[in-house]
Amino acid sequence: MALALAPTMASLLSDAFVAASSLLPLELRRGFVLVGGAALVRWGRQRHTSDLDLACSEQALVAFAVAARAESRFSESSDAQFWYAAADEPAAGLCVSVDLMVIGDETVPEVREPVDFAGV
Repeated sequence: MALALAPTMASLLSDAFVAASSLLPLELRRGFVLVGGAALVRWGRQRHTSDLDLACSEQALVAFAVAARAESRFSESSDAQFWYAAADEPAAGLCVSVDLMVIGDETVPEVREPVDFAGV
């Protein structure tokens, strides 16, 4: 049985995904896919998670990294790990790690059919 996720964390994960994907040009967004626990939370499932797992094309990864370095809500640690920090209440001061995986490597060999979350 999965632990329930606090509403503030669920909202933070959603905000982080929207902020991250908004940094990309439209033509690269289909290559920037929310996977893992945060994807399940976005679909309304109960799943305890505190990170954002993103499967992305190499082009989307590079575009995100460049844009995130210039965006105040994102930071990068010395080991190239990105973090998203909430600026607004009630999540102000909370942060989540943004874990990027390249589509086609051993972790994410393929993404068969990405689903647009706009209607969820």
